[in-house]
Amino acid sequence: RLLWTYEASRTETAPDQDPLVSPEYLSRLADIFGYDVKVHGCIVRNLKAQLRVFARSYRERQDVEFGDVINCAEMLQRDA
Repeated sequence: RLLWTYEASRTETAPDQDPLVSPEYLSRLADIFGYDVKVHGCIVRNLKAQLRVFARSYRERQDVEFGDVINCAEMLQRDA
Protein backbone atom coordinates (compact mmCIF):
# COMPACT_ATOMS: atom_id res chain seq x y z
CA ARG A 1 0.00 0.00 0.00
CA LEU A 2 2.86 2.36 0.71
CA LEU A 3 4.12 2.06 -2.85
CA TRP A 4 0.62 2.45 -4.28
CA THR A 5 0.11 5.77 -2.54
CA TYR A 6 3.67 6.82 -3.28
CA GLU A 7 3.27 6.07 -6.97
CA ALA A 8 -0.17 7.70 -7.01
CA SER A 9 1.45 11.00 -6.06
CA ARG A 10 3.34 10.95 -9.35
CA THR A 11 1.78 12.88 -12.23
CA GLU A 12 0.66 10.48 -14.94
CA THR A 13 1.58 12.96 -17.66
CA ALA A 14 5.25 12.71 -16.71
CA PRO A 15 6.19 9.01 -16.61
CA ASP A 16 9.83 9.70 -15.77
CA GLN A 17 8.99 12.02 -12.89
CA ASP A 18 9.87 10.78 -9.42
CA PRO A 19 7.15 11.14 -6.79
CA LEU A 20 7.66 13.40 -3.82
CA VAL A 21 9.77 11.86 -1.07
CA SER A 22 7.89 13.24 1.90
CA PRO A 23 8.46 12.80 5.62
CA GLU A 24 5.24 10.79 5.79
CA TYR A 25 6.49 8.16 3.35
CA LEU A 26 9.90 8.00 5.02
CA SER A 27 8.31 7.56 8.43
CA ARG A 28 6.01 4.83 7.16
CA LEU A 29 8.87 2.97 5.46
CA ALA A 30 10.98 3.23 8.62
CA ASP A 31 8.05 1.87 10.63
CA ILE A 32 7.73 -1.10 8.26
CA PHE A 33 11.36 -2.01 8.97
CA GLY A 34 10.97 -1.39 12.73
CA TYR A 35 12.72 1.96 13.05
CA ASP A 36 11.67 5.37 14.31
CA VAL A 37 13.17 8.24 12.33
CA LYS A 38 12.97 10.44 15.42
CA VAL A 39 15.38 8.08 17.17
CA HIS A 40 17.42 6.90 14.17
CA GLY A 41 17.67 10.08 12.09
CA CYS A 42 20.83 8.82 10.41
CA ILE A 43 18.81 6.37 8.27
CA VAL A 44 16.77 9.05 6.47
CA ARG A 45 19.15 9.28 3.51
CA ASN A 46 19.07 5.48 3.05
CA LEU A 47 15.27 5.46 3.35
CA LYS A 48 15.00 8.07 0.60
CA ALA A 49 17.23 6.05 -1.70
CA GLN A 50 15.41 2.80 -1.01
CA LEU A 51 11.99 4.36 -1.50
CA ARG A 52 13.09 5.41 -4.97
CA VAL A 53 14.44 1.90 -5.66
CA PHE A 54 11.17 0.31 -4.56
CA ALA A 55 9.11 2.77 -6.61
CA ARG A 56 11.18 2.17 -9.75
CA SER A 57 10.85 -1.59 -9.32
CA TYR A 58 7.11 -1.31 -8.71
CA ARG A 59 6.66 0.98 -11.72
CA GLU A 60 8.47 -1.44 -14.02
CA ARG A 61 7.07 -4.77 -12.81
CA GLN A 62 4.13 -3.92 -10.52
CA ASP A 63 6.05 -5.78 -7.82
CA VAL A 64 9.01 -5.24 -5.52
CA GLU A 65 12.00 -7.55 -5.72
CA PHE A 66 12.55 -9.57 -2.55
CA GLY A 67 16.28 -8.95 -2.86
CA ASP A 68 15.68 -5.20 -2.68
CA VAL A 69 13.81 -5.65 0.58
CA ILE A 70 16.61 -7.80 2.04
CA ASN A 71 19.25 -5.28 0.93
CA CYS A 72 17.28 -2.45 2.49
CA ALA A 73 16.90 -4.30 5.79
CA GLU A 74 20.61 -5.09 5.90
CA MET A 75 21.59 -1.53 5.05
CA LEU A 76 19.31 -0.05 7.71
CA GLN A 77 20.54 -2.50 10.32
CA ARG A 78 24.15 -1.67 9.51
CA ASP A 79 23.65 2.09 9.54
CA ALA A 80 21.26 2.46 12.48
